[in-house]
Amino acid sequence: MSRLKTDDISQLIIGQSNINGRIGRLEEKVKNIDDTVKEIKETQKALVSDVADLKGSKSLIMPIVVAVTASILTLVIRAIPGV
Repeated sequence: MSRLKTDDISQLIIGQSNINGRIGRLEEKVKNIDDTVKEIKETQKALVSDVADLKGSKSLIMPIVVAVTASILTLVIRAIPGV
C-alpha cells in the first residue's frame, strides 16, 4: 500500500470541509422546514377551531330565522281583514 501524499491529504481535508459545510446547510434547511410545519399545524388548529365556532353559530342562527319568519307571517295574517 502506498503512502498518501501531502497533496492527497490536503484534497481529502478540503473535501471533508466541503461535506461538513453542505451538511450544516442541510441541517439549517431541515430546521426551517420543521419551523414551517409547526406554523402550519398551529394555523390548521386555529382554523379548525374557527370552523367549529361557525358551526355552533349556525345552529343558533337557524332557530332565530325560524322565529322571525313565524313572527312576520303572524303579523301578515293578522293584518288581513276578516281573518
